[in-house]
Amino acid sequence: ILDELRIAEYRQLQAQEKSLINVEERNVMAQRIKTIEKAKSEADAKLRVQDSQLRNMSKKMQEVIKQKDELLMKILQGKKIKQKDMLIWDEWQDELLRNYEGNKEIDEQIRQRKEDICSNIVSTFEKKEDEKGRKYAIGSRINETLLQICNDQPLDSIKRCHSKAFFVLTHPCSDKLRLLLCTGNLFTSLSRLFEHKETEIIDDA
Repeated sequence: ILDELRIAEYRQLQAQEKSLINVEERNVMAQRIKTIEKAKSEADAKLRVQDSQLRNMSKKMQEVIKQKDELLMKILQGKKIKQKDMLIWDEWQDELLRNYEGNKEIDEQIRQRKEDICSNIVSTFEKKEDEKGRKYAIGSRINETLLQICNDQPLDSIKRCHSKAFFVLTHPCSDKLRLLLCTGNLFTSLSRLFEHKETEIIDDA
């Protein structure tokens, strides 16, 4: 009987020990969860701060680019244009050729920048006699890049600023300059625009 009592007591102590171990394990696990949640919360806070900083930086950069474009537009529209001032066409050409990166926010900035450049081209030449300016623009091969955009981009992503940017390079201008505008994919790129849903884009083509 004494042995049985001792065995029963031993088993009871075993059960208590197991129960205490389970409680301790739960406490340790709970503490780990709290630590992980705290670290995640701190990381999320840091990411929010970084995201806010990046957005502010991007906004400031866009403002600087806009101011720069406005200044360059004034230079291009001035009466005493020098060849070195035409380097802007090379810069715009490089930006129009920039590839999309697969990041939603960055790609949106690239897309918007390309549209802004096309609008700048329209503002520079629309209804203006500027043979010299058009010559520099065509010399940078920006006309070929505009055709590439019309040929490669999804049709529904092509906007009026794209088609009109090419149109204002051709009108008004001399036949000599129009010959310079004739490239290998001219017909293919422009004829593709005939399928566009916007009438004004079709008219430009």
